[in-house]
Amino acid sequence: MKKKYGVLMSNYKCNIIALEWNFKKIPHPKNLDEAKTEMMKNNSGVYVFEGCHDSRPEGGILYIGQSKEIVSRLDKSSLRIIWRENGELGFFADVWDITLRWAVIEEKSVKAVESVLIRAHAPSFNSKEIRNVIPSDNEAKNLIIFNDGVKGRLLPIVAGHYFDNEFWKGFG
Repeated sequence: MKKKYGVLMSNYKCNIIALEWNFKKIPHPKNLDEAKTEMMKNNSGVYVFEGCHDSRPEGGILYIGQSKEIVSRLDKSSLRIIWRENGELGFFADVWDITLRWAVIEEKSVKAVESVLIRAHAPSFNSKEIRNVIPSDNEAKNLIIFNDGVKGRLLPIVAGHYFDNEFWKGFG
């Protein structure tokens, strides 16, 4: 049966997750440690580095990551924007006006949420999943994310179905 636009698909299954975003401006890389103290330790979730880059001088989402323990993962992820040498650190010359955003979520959902957020926002420093189709067995396919709190440039609502070829085959 052909699906039609404007018709309620009541037999359609989806999972909804609401994220409450927190943030910390990072005027200098040393301020990343201050942000980590504001985050709760041992919490799973997703995080976003937002700011300006030579490829996005007006600003945008630079990197989206996830972890079972956000705070422990930040140091590795920050290597995309921060250089460290002989005890000194600084931002790379091609990034500025950095803000760190994070949302705490259940550990079982972090990978699916990150996957949908990356596909929806196409961050400058994520390349793995941008514009790829979500595999049909992936829980991200049935996920709708509501971004709330201090979400910055994150879209208010994103859906995994947007990146699912099987879903769209019934239209048109």
